Amino acid sequence: MLNNCDAFYFVKDGDYCSTIAQKNSISLSQFYAWNPKVGTNCGGLWLDVYVCVSIIGHTPTTTTAPPSTTVQPTPTNGIATPTPIQTGMVNNCDAFHFVKDGDQCAIIVQRYGISLSQFYRWNPAVGSSCSSLWLDTYVCVSIVGVNPVASTTMKTSTIPTTTKAGNGVATPTPIQTGMTSSCKSFRYVRDGDNCASIAQAAGISLANFYRWNTGVGSSCQSLWLNTYVCVAVL
Repeated sequence: MLNNCDAFYFVKDGDYCSTIAQKNSISLSQFYAWNPKVGTNCGGLWLDVYVCVSIIGHTPTTTTAPPSTTVQPTPTNGIATPTPIQTGMVNNCDAFHFVKDGDQCAIIVQRYGISLSQFYRWNPAVGSSCSSLWLDTYVCVSIVGVNPVASTTMKTSTIPTTTKAGNGVATPTPIQTGMTSSCKSFRYVRDGDNCASIAQAAGISLANFYRWNTGVGSSCQSLWLNTYVCVAVL
């Protein structure tokens, strides 16, 4: 944190860098600049700590809040687009999701059986790492002519029901593919969890968490609910 900070925010369960920036009327780039330890993709945001949301000489603006004059995409598909949305949504969307507290891109795509690449393509304003997903707005979760793909949903049939216990430690199920085979301690992912909060609760580094759970991706974009992740190895 910078030493010229003059306003602070206490990080609570369910907070993300984008929502903190929105609540305090600052840009995401300002938040990252004033709190360099959280990284450039919010991977180092910890629970129950204070972060900087203003520095000496800064005048709060509303540039990061969802615009009150949001323009709807022209409904070329005959389907009315709800409001508010963030600018940039494709104009052939035929299904929408209202972003609530605790949502993140990986959770949304899991719910609707679409891929992250599709979600980012249909909602470019959220960024390529979900850094600008706004609360209380609608995002696109389907376009005309596209059916959900089973490969991106967390179907029971695609989750391993048994895991080789080559290390002598019984591995609970379900888990996501990519967990290290030398895991000895596990954490069940619940609604509101993110990689940083899980790592903090387990007393491990975020780098180790990603190393032991490669299936979650390099920026927590594929952390699935209701599965076990590794938080300690032999």
